[in-house]
Amino acid sequence: MKIQKKITKKSLYVALGVLVCTGVIATVAIGMQSGQEQSQSSKVSTETSSDRTFESSDDAIKLPKKKKDIAKDTLKKYDVDSKKSPKKSTSNSTAELTLQELRAVARVITKQKEDQQKLLTNPGLPKPTDPIKPNKPEKPNKPEKPNKPEKPVEPPVVIESTPTINYQEGIVLVKNSLFDPYRYIQVNDTLDPNVSIYIDTTGLNMSEVGNQSFIVIATNKFGKSAVAKIPVFVASKPEIYLSEDPIQQVIGHSFDALAYIRAEDEIDGDVTANITVLNSTVNVEVEGVYSVDYSVVNSTGIQTVASAAVQVVNGPPAINVPTVHHEINQAFDPLLGVTATSFNGTTIPVTTENVLENTVDITTEGTYKVVYQVQDQYGKQSEKVERSVVVENEAPVIHGTKNITIHVGSSITEADLLNGVTATDREDDKLGLPLVVSIDKELFAAINTNEVGQYPLSYSTTDSMGKTTTKTIIVQVVNDKPVIHGANDIEIELSSSFDPLAGVTVTDTEDGAIPTNQIQVTNNVNTSVAGVYDVIYQVSDRQGQMTTLTRKVTVLPKKEQQFERGFQEILIEEPKFVSEKKVANEESHKKSEELTLKLETPLELVLEK
Repeated sequence: MKIQKKITKKSLYVALGVLVCTGVIATVAIGMQSGQEQSQSSKVSTETSSDRTFESSDDAIKLPKKKKDIAKDTLKKYDVDSKKSPKKSTSNSTAELTLQELRAVARVITKQKEDQQKLLTNPGLPKPTDPIKPNKPEKPNKPEKPNKPEKPVEPPVVIESTPTINYQEGIVLVKNSLFDPYRYIQVNDTLDPNVSIYIDTTGLNMSEVGNQSFIVIATNKFGKSAVAKIPVFVASKPEIYLSEDPIQQVIGHSFDALAYIRAEDEIDGDVTANITVLNSTVNVEVEGVYSVDYSVVNSTGIQTVASAAVQVVNGPPAINVPTVHHEINQAFDPLLGVTATSFNGTTIPVTTENVLENTVDITTEGTYKVVYQVQDQYGKQSEKVERSVVVENEAPVIHGTKNITIHVGSSITEADLLNGVTATDREDDKLGLPLVVSIDKELFAAINTNEVGQYPLSYSTTDSMGKTTTKTIIVQVVNDKPVIHGANDIEIELSSSFDPLAGVTVTDTEDGAIPTNQIQVTNNVNTSVAGVYDVIYQVSDRQGQMTTLTRKVTVLPKKEQQFERGFQEILIEEPKFVSEKKVANEESHKKSEELTLKLETPLELVLEK
């Protein structure tokens, strides 16, 4: 029992010792790791500072300068792996990072490492407690041969890994759409399943089309980081426009779904030719509302889908029924001149079944109605249309009448007035019924042929239906003036006799010959004095119609006087014989007349004249 008890105490001491050693070793290991990182960081800082000092020193030995790679130095400082991923997708792409982007990456990596360091320094294990001090033995037994001390446990060798970033190539995003970058990237790490990922999308503007990019930074628990600048293309989405909404489609007409739509794209422009019809439920033979689904794809493969409502419409048919003037006692066809057309323009035949009401009486003059209604092939009925039918008896027509002119004192009879006057009638002529034309007896009796004036006279005729036509003319009674004959202008010899009534006669249309003793003559002719005289004749008929005539009588001088006067005229004019020269009249200062004389006859002939 004592042996067993000793072994138990020993085991207890050993366990406590191992626990203490484990805590010490862990603490040392963590300190060594932190010191190593600080050493490396310090080393980088020292090298950078040394390089700057070496370059800025004027007395230093001039060595060939190395071209700095800002991206490589930054990645080296933050322990970022810049190797390409073995996969087809791009990983750790940092060559295109700008200086501003590199600074942002550095800040993110620093933060990620701080978070990883906190996890390492505070892993969440219970804090080791100090070992319990053993009680002093009253009297230790004779110690047994001590065991050889065990070798201290060496800390395990830490194996580190680096994360890799894989992303989809040729990423195309839709303008103004929601962007989830995690759909396009994948971060892998062989030893750390919980890699810290940071995505910077500040350089991505989803409201503008074009080439853009975003940055992915991944840091694992070992402080290893990977950075990738992932290119994307923000593309526009095509827009679909309808010419009308809903689309109105006439029933029975063919439907072209692409005739009412167009599409435009911000980059490609007009992409109407790319529109396709995905689905159509339109039935042009049945009235109703249907839908058509459209699709359009632009050059970047972005699709827009839109639906349009199509309303197949049908209206009531139209009936054309013009007003009819129908001849009395003639057969009436209610369908004559009636036409009907459907809403889509199709002609609808009209039959007697479409006549709903007909009140026409062809034997009685008046206005009647006929009511029609039709139906198209789709069952759509028209409104009831009323047609007016005027049954009429056309009035007879009187022919051959005209205004009449007669002379006062003449006689006229009814037979004279009816001579050449006839009448026709549309209805009676077809039945062979004669028409009689008569004159108004009272108006005829009022005509006074002995008094000048205008007298109305009416003709009338009545057909078999009792319709009368009246036509009025004017009978004009006129009185012509007397006409004086034989009182022409004359020339008489000097000292000759003159009788103003010799050879003079008077006639009158109504009175006939009027005696010359009724002629009043004003005669002042003096035949003993050469000259021109006026003789005035006046005569009146029985109606008091007067005629006045003025006659010129010339009394000629003797020939000797004529010769002397003619010779004096020739001497005054001073003619130049057989001359065509123009001579000016010196006695006239107001006019510049030119006189051309060409005398080729003997002087005796000129003097005789």
